[in-house]
Amino acid sequence: MLYPRLVPLLILTLSLAACGGGQGGAPGQTLSAGNSSGTTTSAGTSSGTAEASPLETFRDEFSGALSQWRAAQAKNYKYAYKEGGDGYKFAQYRPIWVEVRDGEVVSLTRDGQALALSDYPDLTVDGLFARLTEQYASLGPDDRLSVEFDPILGVPEQALKRTGCCDGSTRMEVTDFTLLP
Repeated sequence: MLYPRLVPLLILTLSLAACGGGQGGAPGQTLSAGNSSGTTTSAGTSSGTAEASPLETFRDEFSGALSQWRAAQAKNYKYAYKEGGDGYKFAQYRPIWVEVRDGEVVSLTRDGQALALSDYPDLTVDGLFARLTEQYASLGPDDRLSVEFDPILGVPEQALKRTGCCDGSTRMEVTDFTLLP
């Protein structure tokens, strides 16, 4: 059942309120977060009125995208998924095609070949939100997390986690998202 897995996700998402979030914009734009120790550029003030910090903006936009996704109540969908080191080779990675029915992954294929569901833990959209929440919670002092959401459904379309100043980065990409009957 999907809902028992959403409770920990909701708790983690709400815990972001204690930590803050990153540079933001509306869903469909890139949101960036640094850690909660203040290494990201904080929002300024205008006309003497305090604005939300970048961390608060990130938290709010992330929560907004998650709310959009939940409001859509999509249980049947498919999409192409890629994840790996960010760099010139990322474009060469072959996507995994994910099909979800009744909120559960039922099919994973790459180049027409079936993949074991157990090899790729929870690639539902709720699972992607959970992974992003975990990545956000584990940010170090020099780490950054940037996320781009679909403006209508709130689906995370791109995420880039940069670790430290020189340690590299990991990219996640969701494309060809299609709702199924």
